[in-house]
Amino acid sequence: DGVVIVGVYESDEYSELTTILDYHMSVFPAVCAEIRNAKQAEARGSYSLMKTVMHKMFCRSYVEPASASEITNKYLADLSARSDYDKRTVPHWVTHMCGAVDVQGDRHYWIVIGLGPDDRWCIVDWGYELLVPFKDGKPERPPTPADRRRVLNDVAVKFTAGWQQEGTLVRMAPLPGLCGIDVGYLTNEIVNWLRGVKGWRAVKGLGEDTIKHAGKHLELPPEAKAFVELRQPDGWSIPLVHVIGDNVLDYVHGCLLRDPYTAASGMLPRGQKANDAICMHLAGEVWKEATLSREGKTIPGYLAHPHPRWDLLDCARYALALSRLRIGLQSIATKRPKVKYGVVGSVGGRR
Repeated sequence: DGVVIVGVYESDEYSELTTILDYHMSVFPAVCAEIRNAKQAEARGSYSLMKTVMHKMFCRSYVEPASASEITNKYLADLSARSDYDKRTVPHWVTHMCGAVDVQGDRHYWIVIGLGPDDRWCIVDWGYELLVPFKDGKPERPPTPADRRRVLNDVAVKFTAGWQQEGTLVRMAPLPGLCGIDVGYLTNEIVNWLRGVKGWRAVKGLGEDTIKHAGKHLELPPEAKAFVELRQPDGWSIPLVHVIGDNVLDYVHGCLLRDPYTAASGMLPRGQKANDAICMHLAGEVWKEATLSREGKTIPGYLAHPHPRWDLLDCARYALALSRLRIGLQSIATKRPKVKYGVVGSVGGRR
């Protein structure tokens, strides 16, 4: 499997390694399997196994891939320039899709992400829907529950309307867990809406108010445990997915920093500029023109400033966290309706 033994280090602490390499060839398959598992975990954005392997087997310190703080909106624009697909189109390698909605007071942001082999993913589409008309940049009136239901229904229709993949219309099938909505500060209102739709899940960031939604912990697939906690809150008829925000943020940014189209990489459609919403939200910053001082000279340039909104980043975190639950959430569904499409969760037409 391409595992290369790079050397032997003699010391009392690592005598086991010396024994493995020098005398007991029968254990080589186990060693290689452990290294292979660590590499696969690293490709998924989990680095603890590889850190242990490098330290104990090779006596080397492990340097994790570039940290999330290196993501900038300019970097994301450069990444977009390396892309080979357009917004609202699905790359040929995408086999599943997921989406999420972030609830705000006067608008709802949403994102759709394509999933492929080796945990790679790409952002397919995104946007926001205003709850009420705006005038001079402000809502004309406070939104009502009816406004919110109308917009949520519109988003749900948008998520199932389909996107183009190599000239073919592909749809997001209603796989439980692949569509999520932030219940936010409007928990009762959003949960009531969720009871009337299929294929959507209640999502919430794991924060100080988690105790309010305590309840029975539900089983998770192993690959999901670093990203979410799954609970059945008391009095709820649906489960609640608590997203471990910092872990998922590191994962999202780590994927975007990998070479495009490699294992566990993330991608943007081409044509996105540094000051476009998707780049500023994902990076959490915006570069503005400024006057800089270099070697005693004043020159024009740019400085990074925190961006006031990162709702699309939250959407991406929710969607990718939910993508880990494709198996887990199916196992707890009590009554799942029959669907008219192909394999549940896959893109494609009718069988």
